Amino acid sequence: MKYCLLLLLTLTGAYAMFGSDKDFITSAADGGKLEVELGQKAQEKAASGEVKKLAAMIVQDHTRANAELATLASTKGVTLDSNLSMKSRAKVAKMSLHSGDGFDKAYIAAMVDDHKEDILAFQQASVSAQDPAVRKFAEKMLPTLRNHLEKAVALQREYASAGR
Repeated sequence: MKYCLLLLLTLTGAYAMFGSDKDFITSAADGGKLEVELGQKAQEKAASGEVKKLAAMIVQDHTRANAELATLASTKGVTLDSNLSMKSRAKVAKMSLHSGDGFDKAYIAAMVDDHKEDILAFQQASVSAQDPAVRKFAEKMLPTLRNHLEKAVALQREYASAGR
């Protein structure tokens, strides 16, 4: 009986997730919410139209990914916090201190650093997550994250070459 119940729960996806998969989902959700919040702040405070354009793309892509991740979390029984983590709130507060070109440089640097970290985490999850749906989500998001990193690095180089 116990084995039949476990098989039924496994087939329906209503089983407890492995800790590392759950950790990835909760971390990715917090990171996605952070990207949206920082992107919205950049759309308000950035001096450069190119930075605002990057921010708009990041907000759009991460909003879509956040919705998909929330659905995945729900189907796997993972409860996501609706608030940013303390670490993410601190990043938003720090970014809020900047304005103009200073904001632009800080935002671009944050996007480069955050997306490098994200890509590593998503690459690892795409091959080592125990749950196939988690692996698939991570794999699906990698091209988008790489695109964001590529655009942020290009802007960072542009700012550096202009002496900003």
